[in-house]
This record gives sequence, C-alpha cells and structure tokens, in this order.
Amino acid sequence: MKRVVSCLLALVMTLIMPLTVFAADGEILSDVPATMQGVLTSDDGIKIFVEGKLCDSVATNSEDGVASLTYEFDVPMVQAAPTNGSTTVDSADGGNASRVYLTIGYSMQNTPTEYKLTSVSGRWTLEDSRVSVTSASLTYGCSGLFPVTVTQTGSREHVSNPFSISTGFKSYVVGAYCGVMGAHLTLTYLMGSSRTWTFTLDNTLFNT
Repeated sequence: MKRVVSCLLALVMTLIMPLTVFAADGEILSDVPATMQGVLTSDDGIKIFVEGKLCDSVATNSEDGVASLTYEFDVPMVQAAPTNGSTTVDSADGGNASRVYLTIGYSMQNTPTEYKLTSVSGRWTLEDSRVSVTSASLTYGCSGLFPVTVTQTGSREHVSNPFSISTGFKSYVVGAYCGVMGAHLTLTYLMGSSRTWTFTLDNTLFNT
C-alpha cells in the first residue's frame, strides 16, 4: 500500500529531463532539470503552458550536504480566452501579469545518494496593475522505496508572499526507486475586472 501511495504521489509531479548543473568551483551539484512546467488555466478551461527556467542553484556544502534549486515562471497577462485553444509560452514577451519563484531545499547523504526535502519557499511579483493574487496554496513531498519505504507529505491551504516552510521530514530516499521529491504551488489570479485564472507550477528534483 505504501508503494502505491508513493507512486501515486509521483504521478502528480511533472515528468522532467535532467541537466547537469555545476557549482561556481566546477563541482557537480547533481542531475537536475533545466526547466519545469506550469499551467495557467482560465475559468472556462483554456490552458496556457508556461515554461519555468532554473534561475538559481546552490551546490552541496561539504559540511552539511545542503543544496537548493529555484525556478522562475513568467505568467502572461490574459484578459480574454485565446481563440486557438492551448498555447505554449516559453519566454517573457513584455506582456507578463506576474513572475513566480519556487525554491526547494534538500540535504544529501551516502552512496547511492539519498535525499531529504528540508524546506520550500517562494514568492511572486505582479507586473501589471490590473492583476491581483486572490489565493495561494502549497503541497510538497519526499517519498521512495529505498533505503526504507516512506511517504512524507505536507500542505498549506494558504501561503503568504513571500513564504518559507521547513518540512520537518525525517527520512531520506533514493530517487531511482519509485522516488519523488518536490513541491507544487497553486496561485489564483484576478486578471482585469472579472477574469479568474489559476496557475499551477512544480519544482521537482526527481520523479521516477
């Protein structure tokens, strides 16, 4: 049952392609994704896919094995539903409603590398005076089958801007064994006087 729960948690995370990121001194941090995916959804079901880009990574500290990853998402300004269905947005074009940052902090130990999600933080800015954020919620988790089967999850129905949360997780997991570690943030925007859009975004180190 625990394996099923762990794998189900993995299904809600975005599938990602890895990229090797180097620290300032040339030390390999880890295989981390270069991009993440966010989805902006209107109140009538129109979806716009927004690519989040890795904007900051902190390499392992030799003393405490702590690292972090931050992704930046540029949310486009939309006042009317697009006429051509789903649209992919992969770069800022000057028409942004908001910019969102989501960071995960984690610690590492042993070989093969075991990971533990230690913190989640985030913030957003409003780039257009006609836009406001009416609500924000967060879920996060760190689960796997090795070295022990464990599912660790947490959630906050309301987070402020900015926010910083310590997970309190105790167990480490190896990503290769049905492992998932990351966070999922949902923001609700009022764009203009009446249009409501929901933006969901992920920051996931691994999802196997």
